[in-house]
Amino acid sequence: MVDDRQAPNAKVRVTIHELAHGNPFAGRGAIEPTAGQALLLSKHQLTRLVLHSDAIDIYPGGRRDIAAGHVDRRVLATLVFLERSGLKPTVSCLITGHSLYTTSGNISAHSYGHAADISAINGVPIVGQSSSPPSGRRRCCGPAPAAQR
Repeated sequence: MVDDRQAPNAKVRVTIHELAHGNPFAGRGAIEPTAGQALLLSKHQLTRLVLHSDAIDIYPGGRRDIAAGHVDRRVLATLVFLERSGLKPTVSCLITGHSLYTTSGNISAHSYGHAADISAINGVPIVGQSSSPPSGRRRCCGPAPAAQR
């Protein structure tokens, strides 16, 4: 059963459960979700948390991907989970800047918004499995500055 109520500037659909119990993560008196609770949030709530977090470092193209709604909620939930667990992930690639294909020739999950490259946690680089040195943002989002080549 759904009750359509008018908010000041928008039409909002409210379920009977929300009327009786309220949403603890939205509106007046909202609480900050724990790492586990973050996995239950809506895509809209996760998007807001990711874009407003000082602990999640995301390159500008990735921020645009998230704001446009192109990134899967499971990727967003993972980032919020890491942040709520006390970690500071650096996202080096989402959709923007990633090629359509992987090196093996398959379509990349990045192109659907279903994957993220995390290049560092708490500022410590994550070294990949390749024989080349860690590339961080350079691999996905353009060439490195001349001093790093």
